[in-house]
Amino acid sequence: MWKLVLRYWKSSLAATVIIFSISAVFYLNQSELYTTAVKFSDMNAKADPTMLAMGSLLGAKAQGGNSSADIVGLRHSRDFTQTIAERLFKNPFFYSLNFGKSLIDVSKKNETSIFRNCKGNRTCVVDTVAKMIPQFYVMIDNERTNTNYVLQVQAADKRTAMILLEEIKMALHDTRISFLKGALEGQRKVTSEMLDQNKKSLFDLNYDKKLENKALLDNQLAQLESQISSQNKIMIEHQNNLSRMEAKVKGTRDALKKDIDYSDLNSDKKRQSLEAKIESLTNDIHALEVAEGGTSLKDQGIIAKLRQELKEAQKQLQGIKRDRHSLVSTDRFIKNTEQSMDVSEFDYRVYKKHLENATVVLDDMTSKKKELLEAQLKLQEEIEKLRPTVEFVKALEAKLLHVKLMEETVTTDLRFDTFATPPDNSKRLGKVILFAYTMMIWTMVLMVYLVTRYLLDDRIYDEDDLKKFVGDVPIIGETPKFDD
Repeated sequence: MWKLVLRYWKSSLAATVIIFSISAVFYLNQSELYTTAVKFSDMNAKADPTMLAMGSLLGAKAQGGNSSADIVGLRHSRDFTQTIAERLFKNPFFYSLNFGKSLIDVSKKNETSIFRNCKGNRTCVVDTVAKMIPQFYVMIDNERTNTNYVLQVQAADKRTAMILLEEIKMALHDTRISFLKGALEGQRKVTSEMLDQNKKSLFDLNYDKKLENKALLDNQLAQLESQISSQNKIMIEHQNNLSRMEAKVKGTRDALKKDIDYSDLNSDKKRQSLEAKIESLTNDIHALEVAEGGTSLKDQGIIAKLRQELKEAQKQLQGIKRDRHSLVSTDRFIKNTEQSMDVSEFDYRVYKKHLENATVVLDDMTSKKKELLEAQLKLQEEIEKLRPTVEFVKALEAKLLHVKLMEETVTTDLRFDTFATPPDNSKRLGKVILFAYTMMIWTMVLMVYLVTRYLLDDRIYDEDDLKKFVGDVPIIGETPKFDD
C-alpha cells in the first residue's frame, strides 16, 4: 500500500486533503448539543428507616427491586418511556421542543417535520416521541456503588435539555411511586384475602357465638356469686336469730321448771310494800318541812306523827330477810314468760324454717354455680384452641391497616439533588472523536481508491509490473528514459 501511495502520491494527497477538509467543514458547521445532569440516590440502599420499614412490608423481593441494573435499565422500559412521552406532551412548550439529535440531521425537529404524518392525533404524537426519547438521556452508576446515580440529558437547545431533564426526573418519581404502590396494593390484597379466610374460619367455628356465651356465663357467674354472698348473709342472720330464739326458749323452759316458796314470796311482797311506804313518808315529811311560810303547830304534830310511822316502818323492814333476787320480780317474769311462751316457740319454728329454706336455696345456688363453672371451663378450652387463629387475625388486621397507611402516604425512594448542572453546550462530535472517525474514513477511502486505481491501471512502472505480463523472464536492464 505504501508503494501504491508513492506511485499515486498526487491523487492520494488530493484525496487526503479533500477528506480532512470535509471533516473540518463538518466540525465547524455541525450544530451544538446542550448537556445537563442531576445526581440522585437510592434511599433503600442507604438504609433509610422509612424505607426499611417499607421494605419490611414489601418483602425482600420488592425491596431488592432497586438494584443498579433495574434503575439504569429503565431507559429501555417501554412503560417508562411512554410515561415520559405522556408528560412531555402535557408540557406547554411541547411543540417548541427540538427533538433533532441525529449526527447527520442537524435541522430542528418540530411539529412540521416529525409530527406531520400524525395529523394532530395524540396517540400518534406520543408514540413518535416515545420512540425518540431513549437517545436523549442516560442513567449512569459511575461510582459502581448501586447507590448514587447520574441522570444526564443531551438535547439540541437549552430549553429542550432542561425540560427533558425535569420531565424524566418526575417520571422517575412517578414510576417509583407507582412501583411501591403496586407492591403495597399486592400486599394489601394478599393480606385482605388471608384475613377474610381466617375470619370465615372463625365464623364457621362459631367463635363470636362462643365469646357471647362466655360473656353471658361470666355475667351469670358474677350475679350468682353476688346472690350466694347475699344468701350467706341471710343464712348468718337466720342462724343468729335461731340461736337467740333457741336460747330464749330454753331459758323460758328452765324458768318455768323452777319452784317458788310462796311464804318467801309474801315476805318479799311485804318488804316491797314497806319500802314504798318509807319512801312515801320520807317525801311527805320533806314536803312539809320545806313548805313556804314555815310550819304551824298543827304541821309539827303531823310531822312528828309521820316520823313515828317512819320509824316503825323502818323497824319492820329491818326485821324482814332480803333475798338476792326479788321473788316478786321472778314471779312476775314467770307469769310473763308463760304468756309469751307460745309466741317464742312460734318464732323459733319460723326462724328454723327460714334457715332450712335459706340452706336449700344456697345449696341450689352452689350446684348451679358448679354447673356454670364446668360450662365456662369447657367453653374456655374451646376458645383457647382458637386463640392462635384469633391472634393471627389481629396481626393481619394490624398489618392491613399499616399497609393502607403506607399506601396512602407512600413517597418515592429516589432522592434527587436540588440543583442540576447548567446546560453546557458542546459539539455533537468532539475533535478527538471526529479525528478518529476521519482517520478511519481516510484509511478506508484511500485503500479502496489505491486498490481500484491499481487494478484499472495497465501501465508498467517497475519490474513487478513487467513480470505480470511477460512471466518469469530475467531482466537484463532498463532502457534509458527519453526525457533523460
